[in-house]
Amino acid sequence: DVLYYRLIQTDYDGKTTSSKIIAINQTSTSEQIYLFPNPMMNSNELFINGHGLESNEEYTVDLYNSIGQLIYSLKLLSDIGGNLISSKIDLPTISKGTYLISISSSTKNIKREKLILL
Repeated sequence: DVLYYRLIQTDYDGKTTSSKIIAINQTSTSEQIYLFPNPMMNSNELFINGHGLESNEEYTVDLYNSIGQLIYSLKLLSDIGGNLISSKIDLPTISKGTYLISISSSTKNIKREKLILL
């Protein structure tokens, strides 16, 4: 898909100026990864599901605290259909707060999301 953009600026005196039109090629990704529950309530159980991923690819799930320290890491393998189905993941006992989950393959970062523990 191609998206076209043009900005129009209106000054306080009512004068308008238009930018040139630019085209942007939109590449869509079918990679979908879901983390739940989020926020987590008094639990250390996290579920990760995904689809549209590379077949038989290893994915790394990293959990970082609020100061950027890696506190947990796990490797998951997608199936032949490119699905990542995980039953519960038992995270270490962590304090209430905000964390960052990063999911990546050997070639790219797939998802970065805040994880909140209440």
